[in-house]
Amino acid sequence: MLLFLIRHGQSQYNLIGEEAGADSPLTSLGWKQAERAGVWLARFGRFDAVYTSPLLRARQTAEGLLRHLDAPAPVVIDALRESEFHLLEVLPQFQHPLDPLCGDRFSPLPARYQSFRRQVQSAVQHIIETALASSHEKVLVVSHGGTIGTMVRLLIGCHGISIWTHNCGVHCLGWTDGRWEIRFMNQTYFLDGLDGTRSEQ
Repeated sequence: MLLFLIRHGQSQYNLIGEEAGADSPLTSLGWKQAERAGVWLARFGRFDAVYTSPLLRARQTAEGLLRHLDAPAPVVIDALRESEFHLLEVLPQFQHPLDPLCGDRFSPLPARYQSFRRQVQSAVQHIIETALASSHEKVLVVSHGGTIGTMVRLLIGCHGISIWTHNCGVHCLGWTDGRWEIRFMNQTYFLDGLDGTRSEQ
């Protein structure tokens, strides 16, 4: 099973900040990013299931993607919505880059993060259990940076790491031989040249 995780395209909130509102739509660039990502994802063949956050920017991204994909209509899962706080403010921090090697230096996870982790875990469990029961080979999830990062942290069993995802950046994890395997992270090269942008990869 391959699990593809994609962040929404550029939103009005990304562009102008809080005055755009918490549930802002995509910008024109965001729509173009979604279309470009859909063309790129099409090379992987049919997707057996598509899930999306209920927030407008994610649903619009899914709409743009699905114009180019062989895939069923997206299923909206409320637990895929973004956190209401900045995760970087609550994720563990260390004094030294090698501190994560020492398990006794991990600080307890704040209650806000634990609550959000439980929310995301409920979505992950539903998606994975459905995939196993239905023999899905490729699953696409359209969500948000904090949600996607938390999904990856849950699956690799480590919450002391920050995972950045660009607008329409794609992560791919595979369930192979009894373990999760990271196939690629934050893939965005297919966005190069779009409105003068260039990926960092």
